[in-house]
Order: sequence, then structure tokens, then C-alpha cells
Amino acid sequence: MLRGELENVVTLLAHEREELFEGERAVRLFQFRTWIIFPDKTESEYCRWAALIAASKYLDRIEERDFADVESERRRSEEEETLFVDLSEKPPQTLKRINALRKKNTAYREMYNRLALQLHFRFEMGAACFRLVSSSPE
Repeated sequence: MLRGELENVVTLLAHEREELFEGERAVRLFQFRTWIIFPDKTESEYCRWAALIAASKYLDRIEERDFADVESERRRSEEEETLFVDLSEKPPQTLKRINALRKKNTAYREMYNRLALQLHFRFEMGAACFRLVSSSPE
């Protein structure tokens, strides 16, 4: 991490500034923990990958919560024996489900757009990796 970026992350983690998007604190914390392990790397690949991994995991959690909410509501309405939801029953992630979540959940949409932007610029164009704090397309 560069000095300015490190200061930005520390102010966020210390609650001295608001998140620019929901989930930024979780992503930045994982990045910061990675930087602590590999501090000698300036703009390290490790920190960039840490952001991608954390953002992906954050999206998974939103998807799991959404599935659990929908499934538990269905079970209540059908008066099933148990209201407990087994996340292993979650249907496979498809583009249709991703797009439905992007429309339904603002936090999911913002994180997804930032992750997609980062991956697009990283792999498709071969350009420098966009930081997660770049603007989110609507």
C-alpha cells in the first residue's frame, strides 16, 4: 500500500471517516491484515488480491443472507416442520440470480460493480488495477 492509501485505510478502520460504500471496512480490514504480513511490498499484488477475495466473500455473505430470508419466509408460509435453513441447499449461482440480487440489494450492486470493474481492468485490458474506492457505475 502506498502511504496515502495506508492513511486512508487507517482513518476508515479507526472510524474517523465513513465508508464510501457498504462493506468497504470489511474489504479494507482484510487488505490491511495482508499488508501487515507483507509490508515490504509497495502496491503489492497481495493487497490487490486481498481486496478481490474480501469483496467476493462479502458478496457470498449477502447472497447467503438473501437465500436464508427467502427460504425461511417460504417455510413459514408452508408451515414446514423446521424453519432452519441449510445453506447447502442454496441454488447454484447463475447470472440470472446475480442480476436479481444486483437489482434488489444496493450493497450487493455497489460491491459487485466495483469487483467487476477491478477484474475487467485487471484481466481484459491488462491495465493497472482500479482501487475499490473508484466510482461505481449505475
